[in-house]
Amino acid sequence: MSSRDHRAEFFIKTEPASPDSLAQRSPSGSSDASGPPHDPEPGALTRRRHDNNPDEVLPRGKYVLSSLPKRLCLVCGDVASGYHYGVASCEACKAFFKRTIQGSIEYSCPASNECEITKRRRKACQACRFTKCLRVGMLKEDSVHIEDMAAVQRLRDVLHEALLEYEGSRRPEEPRRAGKLLLTLPLLRQTAARALHHFYGIKLGGKVPMHKLFLEMLEAMMD
Repeated sequence: MSSRDHRAEFFIKTEPASPDSLAQRSPSGSSDASGPPHDPEPGALTRRRHDNNPDEVLPRGKYVLSSLPKRLCLVCGDVASGYHYGVASCEACKAFFKRTIQGSIEYSCPASNECEITKRRRKACQACRFTKCLRVGMLKEDSVHIEDMAAVQRLRDVLHEALLEYEGSRRPEEPRRAGKLLLTLPLLRQTAARALHHFYGIKLGGKVPMHKLFLEMLEAMMD
């Protein structure tokens, strides 16, 4: 198995079966009458499968990733594919916004400019859909820079180093805490645009450094 295939497992792994579903698959259909059902300790199933087949690698991280909530598109509520044009959005809304700004398309709402934009109704009114894209924080002027993958990677590296240094100085007895904080980033990306504007205003006011605010937000989501 190549390293690429190995990494892909983290994204296609389904969540572990619940105790109820395991009971349904049992031949007897019921638990042992001699005592209450016993939940296996975390990672026990992984170790058991690995013992039976040493060639099969089952990283524990995939269970952690599968337990994280999915990011939602801030425009229509569908599952977000990433962080596009400044906000978490799905591929459909990303493509719609890109077509609109590149073609300088103008839309008009046949109703009262208050159409509800959902996954099922996002194609019903293009005018209200584009208005919502702007309202949740999609940025036309920064669209080219947002898609600059090299710039995004440099920013990630800087934030990662800052996080490691910050956590190492505050909690040296917990060397793995920085990694746990990084798992909360998908939740942080769903922060409302209005809150992000408020945080940026705090930065401009000189009340607190932006990187410190960012790290404190991660801390709050962990505690």
